Amino acid sequence: MIAKRSEKEKAFPGKWTVPGGKLEVLDYALRLKDTTHHWYNILEDLAKREVWKEVGLNIKNIEYVTSLVYVRSDGVPSLIVSLWAEPVTDFVRLCSALTEYKWLH
Repeated sequence: MIAKRSEKEKAFPGKWTVPGGKLEVLDYALRLKDTTHHWYNILEDLAKREVWKEVGLNIKNIEYVTSLVYVRSDGVPSLIVSLWAEPVTDFVRLCSALTEYKWLH
């Protein structure tokens, strides 16, 4: 699925994107560790939450596709991890930051 960003968005207005979000410390820091020193499946849980928040879909069978790094205009590098997943249902509910969507096969 791809979704079109609203023209009102500060970053990349009107551009097509995929649902996603940013990893933040609170995504794991308040969680119990799975081992003495580690948390597992943080990326997968983040993807589930962000896809639900942005397009209202529950997802399953999450797999890695690729990654890239770019340097933002403020000089901060960003790592983007692309994932693939199957939707559990086909009902879509777009958040206010998105205006349309398309399924790609």
